[in-house]
Amino acid sequence: MPPRQSPRVWPWAAAAAALLALTAGFHSPARTSASDSLNTDPIFRDAVSALSTQLGGDATARMLADTMLRQEAAEREQQQAASGRW
Repeated sequence: MPPRQSPRVWPWAAAAAALLALTAGFHSPARTSASDSLNTDPIFRDAVSALSTQLGGDATARMLADTMLRQEAAEREQQQAASGRW
């Protein structure tokens, strides 16, 4: 008796990978535009400068301050979107 063959899995895996790529693609432009607006915001730049000074004032402190403040802005934006206050 020949061994029973199971259905192939690769078509499902390819479909899942395509769906993941599409989902990531749809979310990416929204994050980029919010990030771009922070780059031109003088209040954000001043906040990064002040926080980086408190963290030591070097390039690493500036990167850390920028990351922390962007994360905070993203969380605030998500909370506003969830509460419907756009």
